[in-house]
Amino acid sequence: VATVRDDVVGLLGAVGLAPMLEGERVWPEARNVVVGEVSDRLVRRGQQPGLPHKGRLNQLPVALQSCKPAALRAWIRSLQVEVVVAADGLASRVREAFQEEMGWQTLEEHSAAPMLVVDVCGPPRPSSASEVLLSLVQTRFLFRSVQQVGRLWVRLTAEEAAAAPGALDAVVQEGLRMFGWENCKVISTELASAAPACATRATLTPPDAPAVCLLGAAALASHAWPGRTLGSAVKSAVALTSSLRLASDGEGLDVALGKYESFVRRLREKEVTQRSMAWLERPVEKVATAGDPSQLVSILDTRVAAWDSFLRESSPEWSAQFRPVDVPAAVRGLRPDTLAMLVATAYEGEARGGNKSGRWGWPQGRGRGEVLPMPLA
Repeated sequence: VATVRDDVVGLLGAVGLAPMLEGERVWPEARNVVVGEVSDRLVRRGQQPGLPHKGRLNQLPVALQSCKPAALRAWIRSLQVEVVVAADGLASRVREAFQEEMGWQTLEEHSAAPMLVVDVCGPPRPSSASEVLLSLVQTRFLFRSVQQVGRLWVRLTAEEAAAAPGALDAVVQEGLRMFGWENCKVISTELASAAPACATRATLTPPDAPAVCLLGAAALASHAWPGRTLGSAVKSAVALTSSLRLASDGEGLDVALGKYESFVRRLREKEVTQRSMAWLERPVEKVATAGDPSQLVSILDTRVAAWDSFLRESSPEWSAQFRPVDVPAAVRGLRPDTLAMLVATAYEGEARGGNKSGRWGWPQGRGRGEVLPMPLA
């Protein structure tokens, strides 16, 4: 499950692709979508006969799915095409095959940023304001859902990341309980890194072989908390499409792909260097003194109220769709040390507009603003 902004969906409106990103609204300017469903819709659309494009969608041949990088590299260089677009995710095989030229760098100061990713399913339920607001006021847990499926992210301490399998079950259950999903079924649990990373280059234009372009997570990996990964992939796809159109209209391929490379650099600066870095400035650490539980709940309640007030003032849609969140009920049953960590991990932002108390949780400042390509036409 991922969050995508309306301005990203709008990039696809003129070419009739906006319905591919249908989802449930959970924010005044954004919706949650099931990534697998979006991918399936786009692939089905791309495989329809009669579409006015010069490309084709191919799955990597089975024989090459587990081959060595050198063999994959040789196969790509042998293709009788002008451009190969690699949208094969964070563990991109294509990027690995061209590692020397394209590189892959993790921001070293945050290279160890452990995170637990938990996929769950349960009875269908409508979108809830509590998921958004409770995710906004701390950076220990993040939860997104669409109907009966959801995903929980848990930022871990170094000690938790090194724990034996099963040792984090209680932490996972606390996170799910906070978002009202305590009775769901856990489908999978994966230890991952929250550290932002990116390819050194997103394009490669050898003189005697197809050009290679990295797209989406294959080119850059931003921290999960800002909810930017799918949006960045769509932005990149729109920018690359526009660049390839320039090449088909007679502009040199090197020049056209240079414009895409420039866009990816600007996107990387915003999403990786600025927005993702801000999230990691407040580390997750074991809290030595838990504090009084009622006082901790009161602090969280105040934070939620500040965000809720801001949203109701700025968005009539939010006021009409969502009811206020009962924070004491949401965090009932959480351990005092868990409550203390929720309070301690929040990023305190500056006051904006009429919200004199400021807001806590999601970082502001450096993360503001969007890097957007021109919409497709």
